[in-house]
Amino acid sequence: MSKLKPQLRPGLFLPGIILSFLAGSALSEEALRVASYDIEVQLQLAEKSLSAREHIRYTNHSDYLIDTLYFSLYPNAFRDENSLFLRGYEKLRKRCKRENNWASLDIKRIVLGSDQLDLSSQLMPLSEHDMTVVKLPLAQSLRPRESLDIHIEFDVKLPEVIDRLGYRGDNFIIAQWFPKLGVFEG
Repeated sequence: MSKLKPQLRPGLFLPGIILSFLAGSALSEEALRVASYDIEVQLQLAEKSLSAREHIRYTNHSDYLIDTLYFSLYPNAFRDENSLFLRGYEKLRKRCKRENNWASLDIKRIVLGSDQLDLSSQLMPLSEHDMTVVKLPLAQSLRPRESLDIHIEFDVKLPEVIDRLGYRGDNFIIAQWFPKLGVFEG
């Protein structure tokens, strides 16, 4: 049996490079919608929790005024038995309740721009009794091509491992743990 030997085919090389550039330019428009995140975080091992400060730089690349920001707070999907996520997974909901194993993401402070006014009390859940997705009305709409700096201080209580979040012994799985800005779909 003969072995196949990999060969570089010069005729395919140049079209491959051109396609890469074209794909890159198509992705750059998609990437424009992504907010920039800078996060400082501390893991408290004994408390099985996180404390963090987050800076989000968001630019409105749409042609619309944006008057509300939406945030995904994934750990709150496991905050209590009333979360929409857990209501859809009866077995997991019962296990969390039986073991008193809950997670949470609590925003302590949220400030927009250089203003020092804490807006955390203005966060509103999209669904009653569920803080997994919250909205923050803006006092002044964000115009097209305008940018906004968002500063958030928050704490996360980690559960024993549920889905993509938590701890088991000295091991930690920490995914989807920080406030993420929702995508504007105009």
